[in-house]
Amino acid sequence: EATDYIEQTVKIQEGLLAQESDRLIIDKVEVGGTYYNLGIVHSLRGCHRLAIKALGRARQLYQDAEMMYGPLLLESSRVVDAIGKVFVLGGNPDEALKHLYDALHMKKRILDAKHPSVLRTLSTIAEVHAQKNEYPMAKHLLQQILHAQKVALDRTADKEQQDLITLDISATKKLLLGLSKVRQEIRI
Repeated sequence: EATDYIEQTVKIQEGLLAQESDRLIIDKVEVGGTYYNLGIVHSLRGCHRLAIKALGRARQLYQDAEMMYGPLLLESSRVVDAIGKVFVLGGNPDEALKHLYDALHMKKRILDAKHPSVLRTLSTIAEVHAQKNEYPMAKHLLQQILHAQKVALDRTADKEQQDLITLDISATKKLLLGLSKVRQEIRI
């Protein structure tokens, strides 16, 4: 039902975009956001090809909008990150890494290296390296993430933020522990 609703919204918005007038009735960024949502819904439903198609359209709309507004790095990085995750789910780790590293570079241009969004992308990259049996790289990235999370925890006084960061630290430690167990099993 959600997919149908979003697809109907996309059709309406595309129709409005096609009305090339001096007054933009609808903004390409807004339509890009709708395509992003559609891509996420398709991804959650396991329709990876449709997710990639919708997310690719979102990326194109953001790129077109950049000509009018300037760089939309946050929106674009979110889309590229999602494309990378869909490739992970679809079993294409090499293509996933390409997009995830692109998203990481975009995010680092506008966000602090310790920002949770940057660290989440870095964590996904580490997981893909682990899937590819590239354990030293995965371990290095996870240690880098853990260090950044601990620094962020030390610097925040907000109790809610501390709780969230503590959860992130636990998740990172769990990934590191799982990585160590896998490496031990391989040695046996």
